[in-house]
Amino acid sequence: MKHFKHAKNDRNSQKILITHMLQNGSKFLSYCCPLSSVQMAEDAERLDRPLSSKPFFRVMCACDGLVVVIVSDIMDDTRPIHLLWNPSIRESIVLHAPESEEVYSNRYGFGYDSTSVDYKILRTCSVSTEILALKDGFWRKIDKHPHGVRNSLFSTSSLAFVHEAFHWIVRSGEYYSGRSHPRVRSLVSFSISKEMYGEIPVSKEILLSFVGDNCAGVSVLDGMLCVNSGTGLLGIGSYKLWVLKDYGVEESWSALLTIEDPSIYRLFTKI
Repeated sequence: MKHFKHAKNDRNSQKILITHMLQNGSKFLSYCCPLSSVQMAEDAERLDRPLSSKPFFRVMCACDGLVVVIVSDIMDDTRPIHLLWNPSIRESIVLHAPESEEVYSNRYGFGYDSTSVDYKILRTCSVSTEILALKDGFWRKIDKHPHGVRNSLFSTSSLAFVHEAFHWIVRSGEYYSGRSHPRVRSLVSFSISKEMYGEIPVSKEILLSFVGDNCAGVSVLDGMLCVNSGTGLLGIGSYKLWVLKDYGVEESWSALLTIEDPSIYRLFTKI
């Protein structure tokens, strides 16, 4: 545990994990590269990933140097193998399989619970959520999923973990806009220790960006929660990113960047 905390606070020891899919889509390669400014990308080191006999390899989330990955023989495997991997020491353990077999629409979050002194993995799909505590080792369904809402995960690569809570976008109302009950998005939180849902207020500008068919997602920048919104329909591409400087305070949302490019279809924020 101390090793992970030290690495998180020491920028010279921090590394970025890169997973590269070959053009034919039949094989994935993994590399790690230092983030230190005195080291160059040429220092990237190829890693011998676990269960390399399985061609499909996806990084789902990470925390303090530990990485949750899924591996399988085929891309659409409904029961892939879940691993907890430490690339620094080249060790991994197999995790129990989640109860839900939904694959494409799920996202994972990984964080440390200081109350129970344990790491936890949250897995959520369109209408259900499961959690796994590493000390226990088993997935457990969360029965308190908000009624009448569905997760909106298209533009989120992994759940944002800040202030000991996971965050993601949800929607309510009809799936397609223009009906009698248009869909409405909001930003929800899930406490890692209390296992309770909450809602994070967003600015009017962000609410307006949620209207219609725009794609919305979450990420983390320097320990601060971020929301991104983008469009990519009819050749009109745009991407906007806001950062929450004072957690939980609606007025502290600040627009960080805007990208206008007709070629934008979908963009994941991974900072």
